[in-house]
Order: sequence, then structure tokens, then C-alpha cells
Amino acid sequence: MTGHRLENIRRGMLARCHNPNSKDFPRYGARGIRVCRQWREKPVQFYGWALAHGYADDLSIDRIDPRGGYSSHNCRWIPLSENVARANRARRQRAA
Repeated sequence: MTGHRLENIRRGMLARCHNPNSKDFPRYGARGIRVCRQWREKPVQFYGWALAHGYADDLSIDRIDPRGGYSSHNCRWIPLSENVARANRARRQRAA
């Protein structure tokens, strides 16, 4: 799936959660947010989950519990605008 959007999404999750050199690591990996071992080690598991759970090119991966990691039990696909709104609400709540 090299070059496919799902591979780019997976690589983005891995970078922000597991690469201290990623600009997003402080908001993810440094807070203990991880990608589950199954998705890290077996990309096909992530692709299969994504396709079976409503993946579409106009959707964004979302963690249901923002304190939890990326796993089949804590992720879903939602419109990007909804994902951005959820992230903004969470940031405002943390700042309050």
C-alpha cells in the first residue's frame, strides 16, 4: 500500500506517537499516546480494520478517548471538520 492514503495515515500515527523527532510528538508520544502493537507491527491489520470500519477518503481517524492510544477499540473514522472541532474543544478544556 505504499503511497496510499491509509499508509500515510498509519505513518503519521507512528511518527507522532513513537518518534521523538516528530513535531507532534510532544502532544502525543510524550503524553503516553501509542499505536497498538498490532497496527505497528502488521500494517495489514490496520488496513483491514480501516476498510471494515468505514474508511473513506474524506474521513479522518479519531481517537474516541483522547487520552487513549490508537487501537481498534479506541478509533473511528469521522469528517476532518469534526475531528478538528473535537481537538479544539479538548485543548480549551485542558487550558481551563
